[in-house]
Amino acid sequence: MADRVERCADLYRHALGDPADRGVYDALVRHFNGYALAFLARATERGVPGVPETGHQGVAQFLAHGLFGAVKAWLSDPTVTRDDLIDAAVACAPA
Repeated sequence: MADRVERCADLYRHALGDPADRGVYDALVRHFNGYALAFLARATERGVPGVPETGHQGVAQFLAHGLFGAVKAWLSDPTVTRDDLIDAAVACAPA
């Protein structure tokens, strides 16, 4: 995901900074929400410890909005590096 955002940084930076382009942010959140739901379902099926058996939609939304909030912070602040984004996402993700 970071590679994709980095390749298209100017496009994402413009879209995330313009309230009229809210659809881009919403589309990214929907995409990652779907990915997170699928991941949680697989982890639950496999009995991965620490994965909640219910409430996946809330967890997925939390992760999706948090991730793209971090992306917005990365693109808005030139002192935040790609590695900073990845470190922040890993630090905030559930084990």
